[in-house]
Amino acid sequence: RGIPRIKRYYNEMDGIPIRDVWSDISSIQSGEKLNYATQKPIKLLERIVTLYTDEGDYCLDCFAGSGTLGRACLNLDRKFYLIDINDKGKNIFESSIVQNNLNGFFGE
Repeated sequence: RGIPRIKRYYNEMDGIPIRDVWSDISSIQSGEKLNYATQKPIKLLERIVTLYTDEGDYCLDCFAGSGTLGRACLNLDRKFYLIDINDKGKNIFESSIVQNNLNGFFGE
């Protein structure tokens, strides 16, 4: 009990290991300014979506804000549901969809 059956060493692993610190994503706040206080960098959300979903999967963001997760999903061929109580975020994301000539459904 408590003894590992397989021991793997770092240099024997295939691919590039995922690090605890993602220093290659430049800023906590996004470089693309959509005038939303808690906007995240799209590169951060693209990495998270890539790690945990496959093409065609659905993502759910219950606190969608400016909709950055939706844009990341569009870039990576994922489907998504965005929910937010704040109309400001909804308006920002809707205008982004229209500007990029993308199809979207916007409900109340």
